[in-house]
Amino acid sequence: MRLLPVIILTALLGASAVQSGETQTENWKRCTSDDPDKSLRACSALIQSGDETGFRLAKAFYDRGLAYAHEGNCDLAVKDYDQSLRLNPTFAYAFYSRGAAHASKSDYDHAFQDYNHALQLNPSLTFALYWPARVFVPRRMREFTSQLGPLNLS
Repeated sequence: MRLLPVIILTALLGASAVQSGETQTENWKRCTSDDPDKSLRACSALIQSGDETGFRLAKAFYDRGLAYAHEGNCDLAVKDYDQSLRLNPTFAYAFYSRGAAHASKSDYDHAFQDYNHALQLNPSLTFALYWPARVFVPRRMREFTSQLGPLNLS
């Protein structure tokens, strides 16, 4: 007779564990969603759960940073990329995305540093070359032409 309550309790706890695992799995799916609202809620739930560590926690911060950036909130995006990089300092995509957020805020010096670091960590991130060229070439051309002064063609 005492065995029955133990069996029932074990079954209930086992079912609860499966449900929370499904919730965690669903949160991961939503965390990488293209919908920033869904992504922000799911990534925040993963971060606050205390269940994620190491690279998985770094990835949750990174994905939430992407959602913030998608919403145009580059300051919060940079903070999440900072957290991601604190947890995983070799996360090249986080450096790239933080560089993009810095560039969106016209902080080109930090953007360039982050793009460069992303390329050092992962030379195959060739798209990290595109944005620095779009940002820095026109900027340097303006600086160069302003130093030349007016052209005298006579």
